[in-house]
Amino acid sequence: MADQQPPPLGPSAGSGGPGDPAQWPPPERKGGTNKGMLIGLGVVAVLVVVAIVAAVVAASDDDDDDGDTATEDVIDDDAGEIDDDPGEIDDIEGDADEIDDVELDTCRNDPAVDWAAASGTVENDSPEASTYVIDLDIVDADGTVVGSASSSVENVPPDADATWEALASVPLPEGGSCVVTSVDRTPA
Repeated sequence: MADQQPPPLGPSAGSGGPGDPAQWPPPERKGGTNKGMLIGLGVVAVLVVVAIVAAVVAASDDDDDDGDTATEDVIDDDAGEIDDDPGEIDDIEGDADEIDDVELDTCRNDPAVDWAAASGTVENDSPEASTYVIDLDIVDADGTVVGSASSSVENVPPDADATWEALASVPLPEGGSCVVTSVDRTPA
């Protein structure tokens, strides 16, 4: 005799009875589920952007406030003389030989645009024609950097002098000064 299995308890699969999951109505979808998810993602994206901007601003503020702006010569706008002891300011970026080639002669507001303007000379003491790139910071009376300027002097022959000028896009504050921050000399 063949083994007989007991009959299943309850309705059989696919029988269509009330206990059959295939017969259950689909779950109701609440409106706005996708809309809520999109709004949530948008909020997260905005928070990420705000956090990145805050980090960049904080890093920028730290760089400007540390007093490590480099210089060798600072011209005080009030006195019109070179101040060889600029206080907290250390040395200029660049090789000592390149730095010695650059002089800062004037720092004032350009009368045409009322922006800080600096000028000076380079004396190429290298054995080859050279190009100079000079970077400056514009600082207020407290030493806070309020702007910057750059100048490039190309193809200065060996043992020759050339003049340079730099114009910032900010006015020179009362009691402010121009600070040479870097000098880069490359063969022309």
